[in-house]
This record gives sequence, structure tokens and C-alpha cells, in this order.
Amino acid sequence: VEQRINVELEAGFNERLRMERERAGGADREAVKEHIVEKILTLACPRCRQAFIDFNGCMALTCCRVGCNCGFCALCQEDCGGDAHAHIRNGCPLANKIGVRRGEFHLSEADYNIAAGKAR
Repeated sequence: VEQRINVELEAGFNERLRMERERAGGADREAVKEHIVEKILTLACPRCRQAFIDFNGCMALTCCRVGCNCGFCALCQEDCGGDAHAHIRNGCPLANKIGVRRGEFHLSEADYNIAAGKAR
């Protein structure tokens, strides 16, 4: 009898837990969270989606993945072919909107994080 009661209580608990997870967004919520972190908050190559861990200060980035070598803008992540310096020099369209001066190639990591936060 005790085992039957435990099985019934556990089944009831599991059902309530399932309902609460659904009410909170469940798997969809986790999928949305993962998408935001992986695709929106992570700086990545626009061509091959290789994530960049470090920012070294220059806004003209080059993907280091073998065979990619995409040059892209650290602010708007536009694929600029093999070199993004001309894009930065001529004025990234996003730069003015987030407070980065036209043609400014280098930002400190702190300034980049502020600018990138505004860009999101």
C-alpha cells in the first residue's frame, strides 16, 4: 500500500512539475534563451558563424577559421569581403547611432562593450 501511495504521489508531483514548466515557457523558453545567447549576444563571423571570444580593440575583424578569412565590422557584423578597414574608415552606418566616431578603428574593450550593448 505504501509503495502504491508513493507512486501516485510521485506521478502527481511530476504532472504538476510538467504543468509549471509549460506555464513558464518550458522547452520553448530554453530555446529562446539559447538563441539569444548564441546568436545575438555572441560576436560571430557573419559568413561561417565562428564565435569570437576576445575583442582586441580594432573594429575591422578578420575571421581566423581556416578557409573563411572573412573581414567584417565588429559593430554591425557586415561581411566586408576580405578586409573591413574601408567599411570602418568610410563610416559604419551603425557607428553614429551608438556613439562611435566615424573612422574610429580602435575602441577599448570597455568602450566596445558599451557600444555593442547599444547596438543590440
